[in-house]
Amino acid sequence: MESNIEKAEEEMGKYYQLKEEFLKVFTPNLIHKQFIGEKKKRVYSYEKNYEKLLKEKTNDIFWKK
Repeated sequence: MESNIEKAEEEMGKYYQLKEEFLKVFTPNLIHKQFIGEKKKRVYSYEKNYEKLLKEKTNDIFWKK
């Protein structure tokens, strides 16, 4: 009698094999794309224009160390 783990591994192998077969026929342009928010700009105290950047972005800062 096979355990659930062995059955799951066997099923996983079958699905990966199917995936490989599909990818031989079709070439995906994009599999999955998700918006995760605006890109964060990190500003460090050792940067050249740190004081200027700090003043410009005062209202946008949500964490300061």
